[in-house]
Amino acid sequence: MPSLKPAAFAACALGLGLAACKPSKAGLCAARDECNPGAFCAAQRICLVKPVVTIQPPAAWVGPAQPAVIVKIEASSNPALGSLTVRAQTGTGTVATGTLQTAIVGQNTVNLANFAAGIQQQATLVATLVFPDSAGTPQQVQSPGVAAKVDSAPPQVQLTVPTPADAVNGYVARTGTDLVVKVQLTDQGSGPASATLQLNPCPAGAPACIFTGAAEGPAVQGVATYAFAVPRAVQAVGSEAPIPFVVRSRDAAGNETQSTGQFQIDDRPPQLPSAALVVTAGIAGEDGNTWFPGAGRPMIVDLALLAVDNGSGIDVASAVLTHPAADTNTPQNVLVPADAALGSDGSLHFKVSTSVVAGREGKLRYSISVKDKLGHQSTLGPADALAIFVDDAPPTVQLAKIQYATSTPDFATVCGGRSDLNGCAAGQTCATGRGFHCGRGISQASATRVLRDDSVTVTFTAVDCGSGVATGGATWTAESASKTSAPAAAAADGKTA
Repeated sequence: MPSLKPAAFAACALGLGLAACKPSKAGLCAARDECNPGAFCAAQRICLVKPVVTIQPPAAWVGPAQPAVIVKIEASSNPALGSLTVRAQTGTGTVATGTLQTAIVGQNTVNLANFAAGIQQQATLVATLVFPDSAGTPQQVQSPGVAAKVDSAPPQVQLTVPTPADAVNGYVARTGTDLVVKVQLTDQGSGPASATLQLNPCPAGAPACIFTGAAEGPAVQGVATYAFAVPRAVQAVGSEAPIPFVVRSRDAAGNETQSTGQFQIDDRPPQLPSAALVVTAGIAGEDGNTWFPGAGRPMIVDLALLAVDNGSGIDVASAVLTHPAADTNTPQNVLVPADAALGSDGSLHFKVSTSVVAGREGKLRYSISVKDKLGHQSTLGPADALAIFVDDAPPTVQLAKIQYATSTPDFATVCGGRSDLNGCAAGQTCATGRGFHCGRGISQASATRVLRDDSVTVTFTAVDCGSGVATGGATWTAESASKTSAPAAAAADGKTA
């Protein structure tokens, strides 16, 4: 390449025009020193003063998740460049903009932002560079337009969580085949690209928290399906809490749609209270317990148990109350199934017959086992405190003492002091008592035989370690006369009358 002659260089230096800056033969520059001060030899091999701005055509769709646009700036060495702005424009106006506050000579990356929603079409990218001239006055230069595809619309997503064949009330056990989740992505712009599933929050001990969807074949007309296989072991041991998850579906431009769901995995047995509630009214015993009669006068005692299961639910048919053989009059344990119908509060009810207790008084112990509908079992008892109190033994009665009182004389019958019985009723003597009258003599007060006109007080002690002594129902019978009578009121201890 021939160089400029001194005269030509001088003319170029004086700024006498572009022609003076060209080589004498080719009319093109080869290096910066062939141009006026402040100008540069551009890619077109001509001397220019203003910077040249060009946009590298994007190789893929541009969108919120892929906003980068590459802009090249050619200018004289070390110029003081200003801002660089890129706009994406369609026939309806600007659909996205991005600004780099201080551009540099060479390659610049401008990230578009402020995307108009729902755009899936071709646009024109134009870059504008602000720079100062030699006097410091801001000037602008614009790039040629470049075609680009802009996609700011997220994919449409349909989430499907198929119900496993072994699910009960929507819940599955912690063991078994993986749970399957599917998402169908529809995107007529950049097209479906990927899907991920994340447990949120992730249960303790889960083997993984994030799962990548596997494409079920290539996208067809902008539609693709992704499947996830999630092991049931993501559920924490002993838990029935639902596990929320979020699926993030993305198109090729990086636009994202989030979908939510939950896994229902039950690994917790029913929760039981500390004891069953005795619904049936009984007899308040002296020991503070509520007592019920046994085999002599059997009755049905209703025991209610509020079992809670927030997973697959209570299996009512599995619920059973067991009495140990040692507490019954049978050679084996007594089983009492729960009523088929739950109580109004959802409680299980067991109808216990006291006929299994005969000839004794004390505790009729029980234990209760309940399963949920996936087979997880909880058992209440056996424990000494889990019992109802049944009394089928009579009180123990002991004679305390007998008191005789002499009869008063029959003042209406005077016997005149005679020693015989003439004039007195049979069994009477002529006794002294304000004269001689028929009656029993004072000397008979300590006798051990009772005459029919005598007054006798019999005191006995009744002891019952079960429901207690019911004095209101006590009677006594005189064998010789076959006479039955109610006793007087009980003494202060409630056990003597």
